[in-house]
Amino acid sequence: MKVAVAQLGSRRHYAIPLILHRAGMLHKLYTDAYADKSPLSIVRRLPSNVLPRAVRRLYTRAAELPPQKVRAFQLFGLQYAWKLRRAKTLLKARMVHLWAGERFNELILSDGLHGATCVYGFQTASEKLFAGARRLRLKTVLDQPIVPLTKLQAVMDEERRRWPGWESECKDWAPQAFVERERNEWELADIIVCGSRFVLDNVLKQGASRNKCRLVPAGVDLSHFGPARERRSDGSGPLRVLFVGSVGLRKGVQYLLQAASRFSRSEVVVKAVGPIVCDRSTLGSFCPSNVELVGPVARDEVARYYQWADIFCLPSLCEGSATVVYEALACELPVITTYNTGSIVEDGVEGFVVPIRDPGAIADRMALYASDPDLLREMSDAARKRSRY
Repeated sequence: MKVAVAQLGSRRHYAIPLILHRAGMLHKLYTDAYADKSPLSIVRRLPSNVLPRAVRRLYTRAAELPPQKVRAFQLFGLQYAWKLRRAKTLLKARMVHLWAGERFNELILSDGLHGATCVYGFQTASEKLFAGARRLRLKTVLDQPIVPLTKLQAVMDEERRRWPGWESECKDWAPQAFVERERNEWELADIIVCGSRFVLDNVLKQGASRNKCRLVPAGVDLSHFGPARERRSDGSGPLRVLFVGSVGLRKGVQYLLQAASRFSRSEVVVKAVGPIVCDRSTLGSFCPSNVELVGPVARDEVARYYQWADIFCLPSLCEGSATVVYEALACELPVITTYNTGSIVEDGVEGFVVPIRDPGAIADRMALYASDPDLLREMSDAARKRSRY
């Protein structure tokens, strides 16, 4: 089998094409902006520490793939980025994503897919590509990285009602055109890959064929992640808690902040790494003094924050199978998370799985880690073993 992967952006840091390449199954990666391809390849020739932060993020838009295995539509990628930058509302950004998915598919089909026997695409960016692949009698595999859009919108609508003013309202968070494209892709796909039981259950509830669905934990490249040399082991100093992801309502950061507020700086400190998507003034007035909002960092900087932490916390309300949890486990970090995160963490083994919207449960688990160094060591060892699976 020779698989053509159609991937906008650097999803999971190119884990899918890397896995297929190492298995001898990758026909070609089709993508947009890619730093190892001209004219953007100049970025890779410069030291990352001299580049502006936005450009440094582009620095990581490449993978250890043979150049002939990558077809990057660079002009399209720049156009896509420009349109997104001009989109001033969430709805306008969604419409840009719709345009990009369709245009990307057209570019791939015009390239011909010669030699491929299977096409691997992603949710809401594969409809036209799958239709063309079927005409060519190629197999089609759809990666469903998160729950269906209607479920996602229902969760976000409820959360915005609970936390008014934190994020801008958007009645059409998941426009009908997006929903229709997603369902058409389910029909056109031979296989639908769901990264977690949470995703699988919700895809089936929305009408996808059970015979097509496969439960496959997310593929993640963990080669750049590993344990710190030294960590809190004797109970001295505050418990260091790390959050990585968009600082907004969907990731449950509001409940993490509530949990952190129950501790002093000498007991627990939290670092939240990632772009801030909620209202900054509202967030600032709510954020306790033992929480540092780091903001977005380049991919090559994230690993050092995992090295800093004692535990990892992602109390997300709606995910697929969060990559950051896999990274945390590889760094031997016990995890506090939720079922809705779609993680592979087993409650009481590599960490704790708490109910969504429950800051008390998060705080209770933090207190356990802070007061019991033996528990921290045991779960750290379990996290290391789990990350090897």
